[in-house]
Amino acid sequence: GKIDTVLFYSPRTAHIFEKLCKAAKIEHCCTNLSAVCLSEAIKNELQDLPWKNINIAKKATTDDLLNAMILAD
Repeated sequence: GKIDTVLFYSPRTAHIFEKLCKAAKIEHCCTNLSAVCLSEAIKNELQDLPWKNINIAKKATTDDLLNAMILAD
């Protein structure tokens, strides 16, 4: 319960995260998490997990990713 937001910088890492969650059968843990993505392509890789919410940065920059994280809740 110490993590509330996960930042994703690439479709590959998002895909791997989803694959590992499914392999460990911990998909349900995502219901309490917000995903923050650098792009729409990254969001598409995360669609099969039950996220609390998914935010996308307005631009593909670290500053916008962090702003999207602030707005995640």
